[in-house]
Amino acid sequence: MSVESEHIDVKPGTPLHKKILKEVIDRRSFSARKMTDYHRRWDEQDEVVRAYVPETELTRKQKDGKRFRREFDYISLELPYSFAIIMTAHTYWSSVFLSRNPVYQFTARHGEGQDKVMAVEALMDYQLMVGRQLPTLYNWIYDLAKYGLGIVGNYWDKEEVTVAAYVEQESSILGIKTGKTEKVRVEQTMVGYEGNRMYNVRPYDFFPDPRVPIFEFHEGEYCGRDTTASFLSLQQDGYINIKAAQDAGQGKSSSGTIITDTTGTPHMDRPVQPDEEQGPGVSTANVHEMIIKVVPSVWGLDDSKKLEMWVFTISNQDTVIGARPLGLYHNKFPYAIIEYGMGASEFVKLSMIDVIKPLTDSLSWLFNVHFFNVRKALNDVRVVDPSRITMSDVLRPGAGGVIKLKPAAYGTDPRLALHQLEVHDVTQGHLRDSQFVETMIQRVTGVVDNIMGMVNTSGRKTATEVRTSTGFSTNRLKTPAEYASAVGWGPVSAMMLQNTQQLYDDDKMFSIAGGLVADGKPREDGSNGIRVTPELISGFYDFVPVDGNLPVDRLAQANLWKELLVQLSAVPQLALEWDIGGMLGHVMKMTGERNIDRFRLNLSPDERLQRAAESGNVVPLGGSRGRSGGTPPGSTGGAV
Repeated sequence: MSVESEHIDVKPGTPLHKKILKEVIDRRSFSARKMTDYHRRWDEQDEVVRAYVPETELTRKQKDGKRFRREFDYISLELPYSFAIIMTAHTYWSSVFLSRNPVYQFTARHGEGQDKVMAVEALMDYQLMVGRQLPTLYNWIYDLAKYGLGIVGNYWDKEEVTVAAYVEQESSILGIKTGKTEKVRVEQTMVGYEGNRMYNVRPYDFFPDPRVPIFEFHEGEYCGRDTTASFLSLQQDGYINIKAAQDAGQGKSSSGTIITDTTGTPHMDRPVQPDEEQGPGVSTANVHEMIIKVVPSVWGLDDSKKLEMWVFTISNQDTVIGARPLGLYHNKFPYAIIEYGMGASEFVKLSMIDVIKPLTDSLSWLFNVHFFNVRKALNDVRVVDPSRITMSDVLRPGAGGVIKLKPAAYGTDPRLALHQLEVHDVTQGHLRDSQFVETMIQRVTGVVDNIMGMVNTSGRKTATEVRTSTGFSTNRLKTPAEYASAVGWGPVSAMMLQNTQQLYDDDKMFSIAGGLVADGKPREDGSNGIRVTPELISGFYDFVPVDGNLPVDRLAQANLWKELLVQLSAVPQLALEWDIGGMLGHVMKMTGERNIDRFRLNLSPDERLQRAAESGNVVPLGGSRGRSGGTPPGSTGGAV
């Protein structure tokens, strides 16, 4: 259940209903005329990662028939080099953004205390894990690598679960037990997860204001998206006019509004109604949700004359099922975008696949032409004299075999009856050229062999050379990561934090994100949590930008600490100034050992030991010395 302001009453067929429907659909159509210019490009990018053997239905049937007759033919391949490039870039960016602990890191803007920062990070980390945001974030980065444009939306959700059961209970009359039992329905309503939810939006379904570049879509007048939902879920989420929307979906129009497509041609969408594919009793609505900056009094929504953000929801482009103020403190469109390319004037930038497409097409051409020529060489061409040789033996398929001469050719030179033409491979240099094209692709994208996990085998390389080469290539991927952090990750984290400050009203204990408290040590009671209240997370915080560098190699860092501990242990003066045990625990946790504290001895502080010795509760090892008792003068102290 999403937490949001209530919808106003908009009855189908009224002037207000018709105005909202027209204004929303006009804006969607205006945006669609611009966005459809990029659909063909995105379709090609989908094909790159979806199939490597382009074929038509006719060629597929022909190949299936040859395969049935055990006749094999060479097929043209689209080399999946683009797929390898985008998956490598996705792996790098996922490591950069999602390997931080915590993922959402904040810093105080006006000097808020460290406890408040830790409370904010703990609560946001809880929403990341329990709110299942990680899969959405992985797909967000994947859309960035594939389309060059990734879009996510967010909303605040308060999950309420109702559990019903029939139980046997003893019946009673006027409070007196009768001794008989009866089945009674028992219901329990529990609050589950409460926090921000995230969801992915396909670029095809996104409709921003085309009058501003897409990376500045928050400056536009409106922004919306298409989706599908069942009427049951819409009703449970508090939308209005559900019955009218269902009737419209079955062909009973509630408004009679004529819808125009992107070319301006009037049409009515095909009704969505129960069918065999959806299952009996199931109906789905094509939903368009649009957030528009409006003056409510101008639209006739209410008497306000100030610019506000309103959310309008339309079912099947026919019925208004939602009209409400946005009601969120951040007062922005609840979406966030990340882009691969940069530029202040282009509406949608080029993706990585767009940039390298001419090179990958050339690579596939070189590969296919070479193997077509090899296939031609394997199918040798021969000149035969049919008057001197048995042609059925020549035409028999298969390797090997015997070719018989006719009686008239007995005793003659067989080479005069059959001659094989020489075939030259004119594509021997294609594989060498392919390596040059691969090098160009790597130079363009910065995704080199070292990042792909393949160390350059051209001669021996020192560790410094490999690290330097990898470092220069990662710098090429570093800038898009920093740009995505500024354009998308920063704004979406700010929106979700403001939603949390506005709508979080609980008092819960959360594990501290990152596993350490303010001083870097566990608390005295062994806990590693913090109690988060609405008052504790108040204030102003900024998202710590992602610098685009890969996380530090934990093994190399642990080896550095190991050498440091050895050097500290060798110098007693330094060992007395540093907590060697704490540093050792830090190194163990760095290498993945989570429960190192179970090996720690509970040693009492010196003052407590002194008091215990004075009261006689403890005795020094080897016996006591001095006037406080213990071994008498002249004794050996118990030594044998």
